[in-house]
Amino acid sequence: MPPQALDAGVTIAIHRPSPDDFTLAVPQVTRWRDEDKLGHINNSMYFTYEESARMEYLNRVLGPTTGFTGGAVILAHVECDFVTQLHHPSNFTSYYRVESIGRSSAKTEGAIFVGDELMAVTRSVLVWFDYATNVTIPVPAVSREAIRSFERKAPEERTA
Repeated sequence: MPPQALDAGVTIAIHRPSPDDFTLAVPQVTRWRDEDKLGHINNSMYFTYEESARMEYLNRVLGPTTGFTGGAVILAHVECDFVTQLHHPSNFTSYYRVESIGRSSAKTEGAIFVGDELMAVTRSVLVWFDYATNVTIPVPAVSREAIRSFERKAPEERTA
C-alpha cells in the first residue's frame, strides 16, 4: 500500500482492501442530509454507513445463533480512514468482514466503494458482553462457527 501524503506534510499508509476481500456487500445510497456545508458527505456519516453494514452482518451471520442469553455483541471501538471524498447523490457499497476472533472479541474491517473506487476503510472491535453480570464473556463456539462458515477468508483465531 503506497503512503498517502497529507497537506500538512504528514504521510500515512492506509490499508486498501478490495471488494474481493469481503463476503458481505450492502448496497447503500447517500441522503441529502448526509452532506455538510463543504459539499461532501460529513465524516460522521461514514460511521452510520459502517453501522448499517455491521448490523446486516450480525443479523445475517449470528442472528439467533449467538449461543447465550442475557448478552449481546457490543461495539467497543471504531475508526475510519477517509480515502476519497464522497458526494451526494451517490450509490455505494459497504463491505464488512471479521478479520480475527479473540477470546471475547472480534476485530472487523469495513470498506466503502463507489464502483471500484475506495472511499473509506473502517476497523472496529466487537465484544461479547453479558449484561446480567456486566462482564465480557468468551465468544460462543456457535458464533465462531457461524463466522467461519460465512467468511470467504477465514479469520485468524485465538481462544487464550
